[in-house]
Amino acid sequence: MRILYLDCSLGATARKIASALFGLSEDKEAMIEKLNNIGLQGVRYSYEEEGTSGCMLSAGMEGPGGDRKETNLSQTVDSLSISKAAKEDILQILQSLSDASGKDIKDIKDCGFIPILTGICFLMEELKPDKVSASPICIGKGPVVREGRTGIVPAPTTAALLKGIPVYAGEVAGELCTPEAAAVLKYYVDHFEAVPLMSMTDISYGKEKTGPRDLCMAAYLGESRDTAEDSVCLIHTNLDDMTGEAIGFAQEMIWECGALDVYVTPIQMKKNRPGVQLSCICKEEDKESCIDAFLRYTTTLGVRYEKMERRILSRSFSSIQTEQGNVRIKNSFSRDIAKKKAEYEDLCRIAREKKISLKEAERNLM
Repeated sequence: MRILYLDCSLGATARKIASALFGLSEDKEAMIEKLNNIGLQGVRYSYEEEGTSGCMLSAGMEGPGGDRKETNLSQTVDSLSISKAAKEDILQILQSLSDASGKDIKDIKDCGFIPILTGICFLMEELKPDKVSASPICIGKGPVVREGRTGIVPAPTTAALLKGIPVYAGEVAGELCTPEAAAVLKYYVDHFEAVPLMSMTDISYGKEKTGPRDLCMAAYLGESRDTAEDSVCLIHTNLDDMTGEAIGFAQEMIWECGALDVYVTPIQMKKNRPGVQLSCICKEEDKESCIDAFLRYTTTLGVRYEKMERRILSRSFSSIQTEQGNVRIKNSFSRDIAKKKAEYEDLCRIAREKKISLKEAERNLM
């Protein structure tokens, strides 16, 4: 699995993201030529390298003020010599930025973000990562002065885009995460986490000409092993005053919050009362909704939760055609481990139709 990891511990701007991605190019001259053949009217891409310490990608206007004509945004993007998927990426990121800022997309287009965003979407497609991860985002701390007025950090547009994403202030004063960077990260990043287990193949440091030169963004490119590692949350509480029906209903509601697993364990509680421990495993982004379900649908006064690391096999799905119809197969594997299992619902269907046990239905397939 090809992994792209973005280190946002020193903040994030769209230009730093673009520069970091560009720095991962094996042949930078060839990549610049590709960027300049995209077809953005009046835009010329160039780059500067500072040895091994960083790379800066620029998108300057050719001629005084450039030679752009006022066109519809969709027409501008549609005219570019890039894939349909990259065009869709550009429009969706711009739309999220527009929704968060309350500005018309036309106003965003005029601010010069389009060339940098186009470069980011094009470079993402060139890199072809299977997974994009990033660190929690350092947003800096205020107050800051914007257009002559004192404001807080993050800016309202940035804050709207960062909802649900882990952030922290850090030690550097100033606005370290821009709305444009927040929109890009929200769109592309699958998980915000520490550097995942991978064999690193390349690293790049993205810089920009404005702002402190040492506040760069690092981009790591690597390959993961066949097994994957990630983090999950374990949430549990002890109950001794609920009926079986009520506990069953609570389990259903927790499942609906995105839980990966929900289960009950018999326990002995104080005063020798028999009880149960209701537990759930969920992804970090579903933790709050699952905790709310525990508090809302059980009699508990509180829950315990912890972050856990897990290692899982790579997975894929296939299907086989049988006399009883199509049966889905779940395949799990690593370098020296291979497992396969028929989907439960398909086995149940065959067992009912043939009036045989699940074990017999599975044996007939395998």
